[in-house]
Amino acid sequence: MFRKISLSLAVAAVTTLCFAKTPPPPTLEVGTCLSGYTHFNTIQDAVNAAPAGATILVCPGTYPEQVTITEALTLKGVTLATASGARIVPPEAGVVQNATSLSPSVAPYAAQVLIENAKNVTLTNLTVDGTNDLIQGCSPYLIGVLFQNASGALSEMAVVNQILGPGLTGCQGGLAVLVQSGGGGTSKVDVADSVVQNFAKNGITGSEVGTKLTVERTSVVGIGLTPYVAQNGVEFGFGATGSITDSTVADVAYTLPEVAASVGILLVGSPSVTVKNNVVTDTETGIYTYSEGTDGSASGATITNNEISSTHTWDGIALCSNNNTVTGNSISASDESGVFVGGFCLEPNGAASGTGNKIKNNVINRACAGLMFSFGAVPGANTAASNSFFNTDTTVLVADSCPAVAPLAALAVNVGGGGGGGSRLQVSPVR
Repeated sequence: MFRKISLSLAVAAVTTLCFAKTPPPPTLEVGTCLSGYTHFNTIQDAVNAAPAGATILVCPGTYPEQVTITEALTLKGVTLATASGARIVPPEAGVVQNATSLSPSVAPYAAQVLIENAKNVTLTNLTVDGTNDLIQGCSPYLIGVLFQNASGALSEMAVVNQILGPGLTGCQGGLAVLVQSGGGGTSKVDVADSVVQNFAKNGITGSEVGTKLTVERTSVVGIGLTPYVAQNGVEFGFGATGSITDSTVADVAYTLPEVAASVGILLVGSPSVTVKNNVVTDTETGIYTYSEGTDGSASGATITNNEISSTHTWDGIALCSNNNTVTGNSISASDESGVFVGGFCLEPNGAASGTGNKIKNNVINRACAGLMFSFGAVPGANTAASNSFFNTDTTVLVADSCPAVAPLAALAVNVGGGGGGGSRLQVSPVR
């Protein structure tokens, strides 16, 4: 026997199933500047209560806490006409370790904001200020915002004052923003329209295989000439990929350049990074690609249409890798060369650096040498064409340094890294 089913009832049931609405993720509030939301006194309390996908609005004020985020969230500062904004600062007792590096160093980390094992985490319109962190030694590493095996975005942020105690020299902590992957995990982070300023070691760092870092329209400003450590403005390291565009990097310089160079934009063991339309000024080297042997290749970079000025001690652009494209850059006031090509770094396959680079249509004004080729990186192994030179001592020089700066022997004494033997220009990356 067959049972008849009403067609209209069946259609209604299907329609109800298809069009049932999922309620949107809630919005929570930290502080009491708004109405209509659930209120929390601290950011961490709101984060703990929020379901995945929620938005947390942070009222203007000062929040002395370390924040850990482990699921998709939007953390957004509220703008009020007469208020100073939302500011995350160290707790009264100081910043303490809350993470460990995913790199081979396994260094202890003390992050003001830690995002781990989460996707789609967005921070916007917040200041993360490291003043009074109370870290007294080189360990743990102070970090403003740390993404570990996590993805998301920082937009319209200010990450400032990740500075260590007075007198601490050579410490690798004091990082404003670090994006790091490890153990097969991945991190994809976009930093845009933000300010990073007054950091001890690095401004923005993307590190390890699995990391993709994008930096756009962001200002990165170091502490200027310092005896404490070789700063880097933006670093892509050890397999990280990505790009930096339309940004400004300034004021990173070390008083001991013969030991290690501060670099505006450093690509160390990270391939195929795009560096485009940036302003880099008052550094020891403006942009540097450095293949690190078995730790990764920095070849295949695209370095185009950047304005690089006032590189003290060293070069506007230094290439210690292969097959890079350097075009349309304006380079002025370099103590050494406008573009240096070195042959002392090693690719993972054991090949030496300094070949296959295309250096075209750059304008170089005031340098000891417009182009300098060293350690077997002879001009014939690279393509250099249609570059314009003004007020240079020489246009093309096959040497390791300009004689007026220092003799070759003094600059090539066992300060090289990357397995390539002696180098005139040693970098100091974070790992």
